[in-house]
Amino acid sequence: MAIANFTPPSIDITGVRSFQQLRDAVMRFLPNLNQYMINYFQLTLLPSLNSALYSYGTDIASATTISPTNFIHAVSGTATITTINSPIGFAGPLMLYAKDGFAVNTAGNITPAATVVAGHGILLAYHPAVAKWVGVTS
Repeated sequence: MAIANFTPPSIDITGVRSFQQLRDAVMRFLPNLNQYMINYFQLTLLPSLNSALYSYGTDIASATTISPTNFIHAVSGTATITTINSPIGFAGPLMLYAKDGFAVNTAGNITPAATVVAGHGILLAYHPAVAKWVGVTS
């Protein structure tokens, strides 16, 4: 994911010779800086982050250990998943959609155990303090 460089405008203090002139230059500069920051964060940074965080990743084959890279992954196969490797620095949700049906158990870093039938999904959230993927249940 490439994110545009943060290059805010600079203040022009050419010809400033007094405190009053400096204050006036700052007062002209601040609205431009504010607009740049709004545009950068709302129109550039936030959509880039959201597309990475809430996008659909490649299918994952069910196995004892899986390594997701995106928010949503389809899982093929029927093996029981016991451990989910988290991307470095990741804390947040993960949706696994069962193509064939799979199970998760508590032998690794997942709680509680669950069976996910084909065509259904499971929502998990990583809790870094306990180093576990916690299933969201009703």
